[in-house]
Amino acid sequence: MKNTSDKHVAMEWDRITDYIIIGTNLCCNAHVEGLYAIGIEADIDLEETRSHEPMDIAASLWLPTIDKQAPTMDQLLAGTAMLGQLEKRRK
Repeated sequence: MKNTSDKHVAMEWDRITDYIIIGTNLCCNAHVEGLYAIGIEADIDLEETRSHEPMDIAASLWLPTIDKQAPTMDQLLAGTAMLGQLEKRRK
C-alpha cells in the first residue's frame, strides 16, 4: 500500500493495473495532484453520501453505494463502462 500525504488525512491506495488504483476518498485537491503525478486522471466514488464537492479532476463518476452492500447492476455497468473507456485512453 502506498500513501501520499498532505496537511489532511493521508490517501491510502493500491495499484490494480497501470492505470487503475483503489483507495480512500479524495478529501481535497492535494490528493488529486498526487494522482495526476502518477498518471491517474479520473475518480469513481462509491460513497453513499458525498463527503466533498467534486474535485478538480478530469473525470468523475459518483455511484452512491450503501456501506457493506454491493453496487447495483446498473452501477456496476456504469462503472465498468467508464473504466473500460479510461483504460483505452490510458487515463
